[in-house]
Amino acid sequence: MMTVVNAREVWRREDEDFSPWLVKNLELLDEILDTKLELIERETLVGCFFADILCVDRKNNDSLVVIENQLGRSDHEHFGKLLTYVAGLQATTAIWIATGFEHEHSNALAALNRNTNHRLRCFGVKLELKPMNHSKCLPRFTLVVGPGVSTQHL
Repeated sequence: MMTVVNAREVWRREDEDFSPWLVKNLELLDEILDTKLELIERETLVGCFFADILCVDRKNNDSLVVIENQLGRSDHEHFGKLLTYVAGLQATTAIWIATGFEHEHSNALAALNRNTNHRLRCFGVKLELKPMNHSKCLPRFTLVVGPGVSTQHL
């Protein structure tokens, strides 16, 4: 089994470190999600909260996309944030990035995909960092759950 680098060793903070990196590398998500994401804004105000990243998906009817980043395993707090931002921004695509997904969270995303009649598309994306050399890591995104995708437990 290959060693995986802790994401917090590369990016200390989700909002100040990981989000700016992800904005510059949205094509990595496009490859696995069949999207064409274009940034609208980082740290988008939703009531008194801030959504990590707001995009438009140019490949899927210019739909609004909310991306919630988590540099750890999925938890209830980030799931609640994702749903709050999707509702507050009236987004039709939700992308949750985490370093691993609890079975219950991937099942919840799959249930939303099954029960919203395709009006809401929810994706769970696992982030892994593989060591390359002295100071570099290779980020790898894996689709855990999405519309029409069997739930994987990662």
